[in-house]
Amino acid sequence: MPKKFIAWVLAAAMSSQMIIPVISYGDEDGTGTSAVNIEDSVSSGSSIVIEESAEITATEIYSSSSSSDTEEIISADFSSEGSCGDNLTYYYDSDTYTLTISGTGKMETYQYYSGGAAPWNGVRSEITTVILEDGITSIGSYAFNGCSSLASINIPDSITSIGGYALQSCTSLASITIPDSVTDFGNYAFYKCAFSTAGPVGGGYDLEFGWTETIPYNALYGCSKV
Repeated sequence: MPKKFIAWVLAAAMSSQMIIPVISYGDEDGTGTSAVNIEDSVSSGSSIVIEESAEITATEIYSSSSSSDTEEIISADFSSEGSCGDNLTYYYDSDTYTLTISGTGKMETYQYYSGGAAPWNGVRSEITTVILEDGITSIGSYAFNGCSSLASINIPDSITSIGGYALQSCTSLASITIPDSVTDFGNYAFYKCAFSTAGPVGGGYDLEFGWTETIPYNALYGCSKV
């Protein structure tokens, strides 16, 4: 319906002191709808507020988070279970906010942006617990990036590598033990986690490593309390 019709309706409302709550019309191409909301009555003497909104259909919605380092990526196609490696599967329990990964072999390598993000990325901000079952040999890059509510994750002895940014911005993760089976770290693996101390296993540290020689280069970058 042409927008000129809206102007005509407004004119009619002003002359008859009507209250018109909502007027809807189709887009010219017929693919969407818009709505004009008229608040307040003309008779009240208040100003009329007109708001237009278009219905938008998208498979993914991007919004800036409170942290400049993390972008919320919400996927409309999120599934509570699926594959995350050739022989690995995941299951997300929305009642307990627990993500369980099981199987054997390597986890997929993921990326920061949505096209290559982990399949649980759509609920990453609500995950509180990650259970990695024995048999998994790696944690993929960016696997748990931005899981801001994550407070508990186990690293089984079968894991030998942790990808870059794997636990980036897990700001609720205050403790973790890395077994001596893990010898390969990607850059910034624990970037901006909440650890206060780090050192060898058995020393009572927040982040404990299974070897005593060195902490990998920049693994704790951004952990301001360490």
